[in-house]
Amino acid sequence: MVRLPKFSPNVCIQLADYGGKMAVLWVEQSPCSNNGYKNKIWCAEIALEKQESCEIWGEVEWFGHVLTVPSTCFVAKVIAATV
Repeated sequence: MVRLPKFSPNVCIQLADYGGKMAVLWVEQSPCSNNGYKNKIWCAEIALEKQESCEIWGEVEWFGHVLTVPSTCFVAKVIAATV
């Protein structure tokens, strides 16, 4: 079973619909070699299922680091697009 990492309280998490699944994006700041910082953008894909008890359960199908950007960049808004 794949589980998401525990997030620190200052991590901003954004959600989007991803073809009936839930996409979760978050940014993790880490030091880089020039004494500055870089932002690592992570993404997770979660399949959702409604139970008979009206609860919604989710199963993490995949998550990973998808992009590294300078610390001056950030995720402003998450929008799902269908092509």
